[in-house]
Amino acid sequence: SYAGKQLARYWFRTGTVTDRAAPAPPRIVGAAYSFRAFGCGPAELIRVNLTPPKDARTPAAQIRYEIDVRETHLGRTRHLRFAHSPPYAGKAAVYLGHHMCSGIFRLTRGARYRIRVRSVDWAGNASRWSAAVTRVAK
Repeated sequence: SYAGKQLARYWFRTGTVTDRAAPAPPRIVGAAYSFRAFGCGPAELIRVNLTPPKDARTPAAQIRYEIDVRETHLGRTRHLRFAHSPPYAGKAAVYLGHHMCSGIFRLTRGARYRIRVRSVDWAGNASRWSAAVTRVAK
């Protein structure tokens, strides 16, 4: 609880067993590039569909994803790695790019994107990386 602007007390319960088991790695089952012009700005995305994550202690809707992206364009490579929570509970998909109002980063036209994903559970255990998929931003 808070007293004024300072945290006065905080408590939580934990189980008696430490979760050291990593979740099952996701499998990429499809990836597609899309571009749509909207009134307040364009949406340019690569949607990466995944198999639903499985973990013994973390519900599927609470699994986070770590995404590893290598963008190659005109002989230059940029490496990005970031965490991503599924935007819709229970949907096993991650989006790269820019929605009409905001996004993780702007895609580069003509660039190749090599994408890998891994699952991270509540305890911070990370799965192995998925096999990579490559898509081109048109």
